[in-house]
Amino acid sequence: MEDEPHTSELLREIVFSNGYTSVTAKDGCEALDAFQKQNFQLVLLDLRLPDMSGIEVLKKIRKMAPCIPVVIVTGSPQDILTIQDQEFLPDKVIPKPFKLRQIKEALAIIKSKG
Repeated sequence: MEDEPHTSELLREIVFSNGYTSVTAKDGCEALDAFQKQNFQLVLLDLRLPDMSGIEVLKKIRKMAPCIPVVIVTGSPQDILTIQDQEFLPDKVIPKPFKLRQIKEALAIIKSKG
């Protein structure tokens, strides 16, 4: 769930090149809709989305599927500090600009959870 088209496409290509399929969403509503309709192994989520905060999306995902790993990829990692409830913390935070290695490490969470 990334609202910047260039970053979204780059993440999609990284995910695909590592043997996974991906679904992209331009905003939180589209992402939550896709999340309800499909089974996901991992969510890569930006905190700053056009229609709602990524923290709101994270909380809704955690309520629907608490075991699905959520990785925050953000230019504002300090925003994570506003999360008070441990139940809603992401599994990993990757600051932008990210490195390929960081995304590969996030994808490794799928194997460790499986």
